[in-house]
Amino acid sequence: MKSLIRRFPILLLSAFLLVSCSDECDDVNCQNGGTCDDGVCQCPDGYIGDECQTEDRAKFLGVYNVSESCDSGNANYQMTVSPSNSGIRTVLLVFQEASLTANVNGNSINMPNQTVSIQNSSYTFSGSGQISGSILTMTYTASVGAESIVCTITATKL
Repeated sequence: MKSLIRRFPILLLSAFLLVSCSDECDDVNCQNGGTCDDGVCQCPDGYIGDECQTEDRAKFLGVYNVSESCDSGNANYQMTVSPSNSGIRTVLLVFQEASLTANVNGNSINMPNQTVSIQNSSYTFSGSGQISGSILTMTYTASVGAESIVCTITATKL
């Protein structure tokens, strides 16, 4: 009986330690390929949020009213930004007669050099910008032949 009394505190302490040791990731549900590390989701490239539930590009997606100022004049129109099938960080900008791709990273957007046909002419576009809340600002260059114009857009998400 004495040996049982001596072992009881050790058994009690062992049981307490087993119960109190739990995995910090047991109640964490990381999505989209995210992994849990010490109770915090580590998101794969292109995803953000506590559980990696949001595409990083989501803040850019939507319809915008655009106010454009170019070397050649000003214009107002609507632009749609939608997901591209080219990758988790790629979006499609559709405005006026152009459909262009751009890459996003955080609050930045970059439109690499690309050529599109508009009214039987080949235009080359490139540019970059930022989003802050519901306002997207971009500066881009459009070239056809030897002519180039620089435009700045301020786009407000509807």
